[in-house]
Amino acid sequence: MTARDLVFLGSLVLAQVAWSQLPGMTESMRAAQQVTLQLDLDEAMAQALLEAALPWDACLGHWKNVQDSLESAPMKEDALLDALAPVRSALGACRTNRNLAMRAVLDSVDQMKYDALALPARPNVMHFGIHNRMDCNVCKTPQNQP
Repeated sequence: MTARDLVFLGSLVLAQVAWSQLPGMTESMRAAQQVTLQLDLDEAMAQALLEAALPWDACLGHWKNVQDSLESAPMKEDALLDALAPVRSALGACRTNRNLAMRAVLDSVDQMKYDALALPARPNVMHFGIHNRMDCNVCKTPQNQP
């Protein structure tokens, strides 16, 4: 089955059933659904997003099969961890490329919204060690200020 066939089948299914009711959604379908819902995209843009995401299911499926076969193989834990590292890296590359493909079909305004969704929140500044808390710009609170 080619990527075009998958896109066609996906569009047929999506035309007849709400996304949340699909029993066998793939990872890329779920990713496209989440972006569509979070960005409140119209039907045409949602379809384009799905078409961009679906071809990456083959990549993800391949590496998940490799991962499953390695995990079921009789090998020591050290060897298994060493063998799984490149597989996990490849899975991450598939997801990154899928996300880039989905981003590419969005217009510039939606790309900025997508980037805001995709970027993790900045962590609060955490610092440790012995220091003068009264002179520290991070530790100071308005009530501590003279």
